Amino acid sequence: MAVAISILLVASLLVSSRACHFPAIYNLGDSNADTGSVSATFGRVRPPYGETFFCKPAGRYSDGRLIIDFIADELKLPFLSAYLDATESNFSHGANFAASGSTIQPANGELIGAGFNPLSLDIQLLQFQQLKDRTNELYNQAKNLDVTDRLPRPNEFSKALYTLDCGQNDLNYGLITTTEEQVKASIPNIIIQFATAIEKLYQQGARMFWIHNTGPIGCLPVFVINSPPKPENADQTGCIKSYNELAQEFNKQLKDMISRLRTKLHGARLTYVDIYSAKYSLISEAHKYGFVDPFINCCGRFGDYHIECGKSAVVNGTEIFGASCSDPSKHISWDGIHYTEAANHWILSSIKLMVFKTGPFSESVVLLVQSVEPSRKRISMEVTRPNVGTGISGRWNTAWASKNSIKTFTIAAFFAVAFSLFLLSGRQRDLGQAGSCYFPAVFNFGDSNSDTAENLGLPYLSAYLDSISTNFRHGANFATGGSTIQPLDARMLRWGVGSNIKSTLPRPEDFSQALYTFDIGQIDLDCAFKSMAEKQVIESIPEVINEFAQAVKVNFHLFPFSATTSKRSKDILDTQHRQLKESVIQLRMQFPDAALTYVDIYSAKYSLISDGKHHGYANPLEYCCGHYRDKMCWRKNTENGTATLSTSCSNPSAYISWDGIHYSHAANLWIANKVVVGWLSDPPTPITKACHMSLHSKRQ
Repeated sequence: MAVAISILLVASLLVSSRACHFPAIYNLGDSNADTGSVSATFGRVRPPYGETFFCKPAGRYSDGRLIIDFIADELKLPFLSAYLDATESNFSHGANFAASGSTIQPANGELIGAGFNPLSLDIQLLQFQQLKDRTNELYNQAKNLDVTDRLPRPNEFSKALYTLDCGQNDLNYGLITTTEEQVKASIPNIIIQFATAIEKLYQQGARMFWIHNTGPIGCLPVFVINSPPKPENADQTGCIKSYNELAQEFNKQLKDMISRLRTKLHGARLTYVDIYSAKYSLISEAHKYGFVDPFINCCGRFGDYHIECGKSAVVNGTEIFGASCSDPSKHISWDGIHYTEAANHWILSSIKLMVFKTGPFSESVVLLVQSVEPSRKRISMEVTRPNVGTGISGRWNTAWASKNSIKTFTIAAFFAVAFSLFLLSGRQRDLGQAGSCYFPAVFNFGDSNSDTAENLGLPYLSAYLDSISTNFRHGANFATGGSTIQPLDARMLRWGVGSNIKSTLPRPEDFSQALYTFDIGQIDLDCAFKSMAEKQVIESIPEVINEFAQAVKVNFHLFPFSATTSKRSKDILDTQHRQLKESVIQLRMQFPDAALTYVDIYSAKYSLISDGKHHGYANPLEYCCGHYRDKMCWRKNTENGTATLSTSCSNPSAYISWDGIHYSHAANLWIANKVVVGWLSDPPTPITKACHMSLHSKRQ
């Protein structure tokens, strides 16, 4: 529940005359500390979120600032940039890995199917490790400060404050899928996984930790109002007693675990923060502190009806928008799950006050205002702030989460089904076949098979979710390994253009003139092959193609474009091939201003595979990396008591397959050379001339 607090530690409750200096804050957690991870990854948080302080959605699940924002102010540090937000991010003073709906336990298919985020704590740890590794690499390679001025200093990782705020969603998941007894029985394993995460951070150099316990889940309006407790299960405040008892048991075991780690992790400072008590004090005495009924949320209330904040619903035949209340500062709950800015401010102030009195909310901690290091100027990360007065993660109700399971590694069939769509503006002037097109940018969507802009004379595309040293001036790559067409709309992200780093962002006018490429579909068929009979797979293809066509239509309405496409394998794939091509033809008629070029990737790849030795390759069904006993590329394995590493072969250029799923660099180059010249296109269009409408109109 807790909203990661970043604060200054000393050895005892005595007020120290010397304040700690934290050059950076690294936060891991859930939606109470998410400053933009989910917003950047799965679509922007909608209005009225952010209205109180930022005057617009700012990636936060509140009307304004979170506790982590107030802590950054307290330490004279900028607000933390979300690690996954690659536009205008600055990590020189830390990073935020927290993601709405995330859990301590690794997100499996069941968790995601229940509506929770795949960016669980273990993934957030991997992201931190990547940030640290990439930072060290870039500092070692940097020839000027421009490359590193938005990155942390390598020597500051060990001096930073590490805040963790998670666990609420683990309890929530158990409550909606199992019994309360089973939830209680699951807590020890969750605590072990939490301890493992802390130890991994310690191994990465972290030494100072600020760890929140979980809040009173039984006091969330989303539970109390929607499922009122029976009289015997309601406490004196009206909260659900049994739910809060589970939170208290979690907190007891968490506190015991932290005590053990203090002995185990030499040189580390671990501070346990009793956020539960702070939040329950506020809720139980809401009127005393100037708040209204704690079970009445500000956003999404319409009389006795609850409407999801920022969305519309039909009430008694009338469409009603889930708007905010007139004065969010009078409410504790913003949307039934998360706290308002006013409540977040109260909680932080309460912790500061109680630390200097008796210290019931935390152990071994003093909170002091800390000045920033003189040699390092503070960098503003936000818009001008208006004057303002002085959640906990519940179920993450996002449509995609219940439909998709994101895999870190996807073992798919070797032959790739690639839907490569090159989409560009059809509103360019028809220059005739002789002239080459000018594409100022390339935007690519797809799976692990796609990514290149070299043949158009553009730089390699930066991955949209790679926030370190990225440049979107000439486009972006939204493709992700293991992704599917169904549903593709999760990656149709809206772009917001900032003012500080316009040199690394595309110009607004370039969107309509850019080339848009799609390369996706392999995983849809792979999943179908594993769970259906061949007849069922064939019957599922029209739905997949329809999803693909809808994605194309969405892009057309976002910005006008033109397009191309591709394919792979036998009977079932021939059906998909034919239906995809028919879909492209239909889209040409629906969007006469667009130029859609169909590219037969299937033929190019199969030609290479079937005649691999003629082209200088080894057996096409052998692969380079992981070839030792058919193990996964670069994974450690134990064979007869001996540890082995699945390394790459001595000469990758002699192989078509890199790892049994993906193609080698040499194979991709061979395929690209066949595709870009237009021999396999319909109409036969080189990629450099795919903007000309006359080529496409002649094919109608």
